Amino acid sequence: MGTTMYAGPNVASTDPGGMMWELIPPQRPGFKALRVDPNPVIGGNSVTGTIDLTGPANTGGLIVTMSSNNPGVTVPASLLIPDGSSYINFTINTATVHAGYTATITGTIGAISQTANLTVNPSMLNFQVSPSTVVGGVEATGTVNLNGTAGPGGVEISVDSNNASATVPATFTIPEGASSGNFTIGTSTVTTTTKAIFTVTYGVTTHNSLTIIPGGLQSFTVAPTSLLGGNSSTGTVTLTAPAPVGGTVVSLSSTPNASVPATVTVPAGSSTATFPIGTVGVDIIVTETLTATLATTSLTANLTLNPATLAGFIISPATVVGGTNSSGKVNVNGKAGSSGIVVNVSSNSISATVPATVTIPSGSSSVTFSIGTTPVTTTTSAIFAVTYGVTTHNSLTITPGGLASVTLSQNSVTGGNSVGGTVTLSGPAPSGGTTVALSSDSACATVPASVTVASGATSASFTVNTSGVDSTVSATISATLGATTKTAGLNVNPPAMTSFLISPSSIMGGSSASGRVTLNGQAGPSGVTVSVTSNNSSANVPASFVIPNGATSGSFTINTSPVPATATAILAVTYGVTVHNSLTILPGGLVSVGATPNSLVGGKSATGTVTLSGPAPTGGTTVSLASDSGCVYVPVSVTVPAGATSATFSVSTSGVDSVVVGTFTGTLGTGTRTASITVNPAAMLNFVVSPSTVQGGNSAIGTVNLNGQAGPSGISISVTSNSGKASVPATFAIPPGATSGTFTINTSPVGVTVMAIFAVTFGVTTHNSLTITP
Repeated sequence: MGTTMYAGPNVASTDPGGMMWELIPPQRPGFKALRVDPNPVIGGNSVTGTIDLTGPANTGGLIVTMSSNNPGVTVPASLLIPDGSSYINFTINTATVHAGYTATITGTIGAISQTANLTVNPSMLNFQVSPSTVVGGVEATGTVNLNGTAGPGGVEISVDSNNASATVPATFTIPEGASSGNFTIGTSTVTTTTKAIFTVTYGVTTHNSLTIIPGGLQSFTVAPTSLLGGNSSTGTVTLTAPAPVGGTVVSLSSTPNASVPATVTVPAGSSTATFPIGTVGVDIIVTETLTATLATTSLTANLTLNPATLAGFIISPATVVGGTNSSGKVNVNGKAGSSGIVVNVSSNSISATVPATVTIPSGSSSVTFSIGTTPVTTTTSAIFAVTYGVTTHNSLTITPGGLASVTLSQNSVTGGNSVGGTVTLSGPAPSGGTTVALSSDSACATVPASVTVASGATSASFTVNTSGVDSTVSATISATLGATTKTAGLNVNPPAMTSFLISPSSIMGGSSASGRVTLNGQAGPSGVTVSVTSNNSSANVPASFVIPNGATSGSFTINTSPVPATATAILAVTYGVTVHNSLTILPGGLVSVGATPNSLVGGKSATGTVTLSGPAPTGGTTVSLASDSGCVYVPVSVTVPAGATSATFSVSTSGVDSVVVGTFTGTLGTGTRTASITVNPAAMLNFVVSPSTVQGGNSAIGTVNLNGQAGPSGISISVTSNSGKASVPATFAIPPGATSGTFTINTSPVGVTVMAIFAVTFGVTTHNSLTITP
């Protein structure tokens, strides 16, 4: 293509005639499209790419830069579209793959780029037909396997059959991500063995075959053809020829009162197969239709279902003691229909009662009913008849073994204790035993709901449990067997006092002891009030105390006062009767309470001492302790060991802001002694600088230690520095309860070694120094 010239005011050149011309470069064609064909492609094959321009290339051609975003798809680095051409074809090579993917190919002309996507799929691995032989009319399955997974859009496979007796789809698709796909091969019945050849095409063409044999459904029978609803029959399907490898599947169905499996398989090489047929109970005779289907052939068979009939009548146990129940069971030889089966029942004996009718529920093959009996004086046989269509009989032997008596091991008991009871029959209990119901008319005497007399035995034992009462209660215990009830009376009495103990039996005057009263049963709902007296004013007791409802004992406190010499107090407790016991009171009251040291800095501890007037008795003597100051702490009590006259304890303190004089008290019985302890505020113990030498610009720590704890307000420490190279806070605080506090010393760079002197002041002033090096 040439260069265009035109005349104009801007002179590019001048010809001899004086005409002026301007040279204009030709217009470059646009980048129209980038195409790929075929698409998709099987990995390992090549495809053709095409670059399309909007017009012919200029003189010298047009260069296109090419690239691919996937190393498995390769393109030339660049293409030259020849002068005058408006397109160019090029080869795109692909590598084999095991998983399909899409690659993007890009062509660039100047600043303009066009792209095309190319899907690369795995190649076909094989083609299978399963089963390889079928009876005409039965379907088979074709499966194509890839040597990897299909890429985006899936893989479309072409399919063809050479035989009209085997039909296949023209195409089917293996979906994206799958490595195989199936299609259905339909067959029609044949009179002779036929082979169909199938062709599948995807890049390459592969064949496989299916053998179609004559073997349709010949017959369908059931046996027996008539039965009682709820029982089973057997179905048989027969083919016209032996089933091929893999067997032949025949579909089954039935009307509602019969049930069959969905399919039955005739095994390979066999021409018949059987299957179970289930049925349900029916109210009337019904005929059910069963259907067997193979391909387009369906055969039917009829099954007659009859209502169930009476099969048996059982009584269990066959022998009972008069007054106890037995059980009758009616069985039918099928299952009851939707309306159930109503059976008439009768008894020939007034000693055995039965319902007039019983109903076997729908779907059941039996029903159970109760046979009630009354006590008899001689062995009696009752004959029962059950009727449903026919009548069947059975008998029950009723023996004279009713309830003879109920007795108790004792007829009077203290509430809270138990009594043994016995029920006795008039004859041995039959097989399975005889159950006797029990009851009581009083809440303070309880019995189990029942007791069972073992088979062959004539009696059984049980327990009557009682609870406390305020006054005597008469309870009646009842035993019932059938219509017979026997009773026994039981008096439940209030408790009596059995013992009175004092512990310890010897104490120091001013201490306490405990008295305990024990009953021979439980206290009643109102409790038991016990009166108490003492013959010695040195032993004080309450006028009375209460043992609570349900308890079998109770206790009270005996307070004593100091005595100058050993004294004996006689105590009496009265509840119905009076019982005495004694308490020995020893001289040994609290003499003094003290602390060493009695002046200390808050946060420090002292040793407290309690001193008795004489040795502590066996078990020791416990002195109660208390403090009236929030900064002085003592334990709740201290015990002087047996034989000792004193004991020590720890007196701890906390920090104070000013001097506090605290008082703590020791108490033994009615005797109290006090001691004072002076708690002083903490003073400065020392002042430490660490490290003692730092390089200018670094910091150090000043620490002030106290000789005790800071008080509730804390302690404010004043700080000064004699050097401008070491700065400190004007003050810092040691918090409440702490025994020391710190502050930061900041330094600045120095040219020569400097020593800074610091002063800390709290009451007194203490100095320390810091060496600051260059």
